Amino acid sequence: MASLPNLPVELLFLTYSFLTHKHDLLALSLVSRKLRPSAQKELHRTITLKQSNWAYGVQDLESSKIGYVLRTLIERPDLAKSVRKLNVVVVKHCLENRYQITSSDTCYSPWNISIRRMCQDYLKRQEYCNETWMTHIEANYEPALTGLIIALVPSLESLRMRIYTNQEYASAYCKISGFQDLDFFSARASHFSTRAFFGTEPKNFDISHIPGLASLKCIYFHSELPGQIVNSSNLRTAEFRLQRLPRCIAPTLSHTSKSSNITTLIIHFDVAVLEDQFDLVDAKYEYLKRMITSLKTLTYLSIQLYMPPWSNNTRIEPWGGYDKVLALVENSTLKSLVIDEANIDWSRRRWNDLRRGTTNYDIPCAAALLHLPNLQRIVAPQAFFFNAFKEDPTILCRRCEIPASVTSVEIIDPTSVAGVFAKHLLDCAGSYDGLRKIGLWYDVQKIHLVANHGLDKILISQPDLPSEEAEALQTAMKETSVWGRLKNAGIDVVEEWETKRGWRIVCD
Repeated sequence: MASLPNLPVELLFLTYSFLTHKHDLLALSLVSRKLRPSAQKELHRTITLKQSNWAYGVQDLESSKIGYVLRTLIERPDLAKSVRKLNVVVVKHCLENRYQITSSDTCYSPWNISIRRMCQDYLKRQEYCNETWMTHIEANYEPALTGLIIALVPSLESLRMRIYTNQEYASAYCKISGFQDLDFFSARASHFSTRAFFGTEPKNFDISHIPGLASLKCIYFHSELPGQIVNSSNLRTAEFRLQRLPRCIAPTLSHTSKSSNITTLIIHFDVAVLEDQFDLVDAKYEYLKRMITSLKTLTYLSIQLYMPPWSNNTRIEPWGGYDKVLALVENSTLKSLVIDEANIDWSRRRWNDLRRGTTNYDIPCAAALLHLPNLQRIVAPQAFFFNAFKEDPTILCRRCEIPASVTSVEIIDPTSVAGVFAKHLLDCAGSYDGLRKIGLWYDVQKIHLVANHGLDKILISQPDLPSEEAEALQTAMKETSVWGRLKNAGIDVVEEWETKRGWRIVCD
């Protein structure tokens, strides 16, 4: 029987092309010298840096220790060029304290000292080297080490980063038993600092000096995006979490210029931001206004609302809302708008039937959309378009006048009252000449009302009728219902049953 090294090269590469798991690629690279370079490059296309749970005796085998990654990237520039994705959780602390949760070995070991020296020697040879960065590496400051990794990968396309202070991370770690995901603690995340990562003040920072940042096409941050990142010429997709904004955050975008080429913007919106107890409402939304308005190539905007678990019983009044954001924004290139409330558990008692806290009822939704003249697609919850009275669900207490440019309206988690809205569109079809599609996004994990309000009949199979006659009856009922009349008017009605929220674009 032929041994693996003696097999034809074509057969080896055919086998290699079917491998997707890291351990299979690693095993193949160890036994085949011919495939070793290709397998190693494939293994390094995605690098994940998480916190080691060594204090609890748990090791995450899918994550890489920061020291090993640094040594590999410095010694193997060919592998550094193959890195396309970097997923990293950063804790802002000095690694001198062996009792703190770290992502690398304690700096008392000779091995860690040698890695630190290697990083400093490499950094000295680069034009972007500075004294502050060198000092941070000497202290094993984790953001500085992470910044060096970003600088080492010139072909990086996707960066997902979450930043915490050590106190915040340790507190989060101890509060949850069986800790798995840092997304629960988004409101405690720290902001991105060019000084912490690259030793440079924001006013002196040039993104073109850091190869990994200059090549980015997609980025996700756990806090507000700084203007220097937004201005990257290659960046197309940006995703970040909007949290409670201090007064000092608005000037962050003072560096934003018209050179930004972002086409897709995804904002995770903490519902606590919808209430303003300490600042003026307009000042609260200044960051978003300047961000969205300044993007001259933006075509897709998604606002995804979420609720941190510790805000379960917090009372939020409807002082502001996502339509308040839209009322402040002017963008002539935006084509798709998504308002997503799927991350909120509506069973919590803080939310009433009108979903207070998500909508500012003093601002008509139609007025909020007039500043988006080229909008073509709207995906939003039912409450974005209208609200119905409990006593008589067929009476709408709010209607959204769809802009004439819109061709597709998609309702998330619709109830049977959506037929009232559909009838309104049908009666005013002359005002919506461009409308070609109405989408209904159902979540199979939620219970939806199917009560008959006289607009759309419930199709119940008649056991007395033969199957052919029952199908014919159902077809006739569909054609005479409001949905059937919409189809006859040239407007497609599409029903989607999704558990993964198919309208979402994920930064990957």
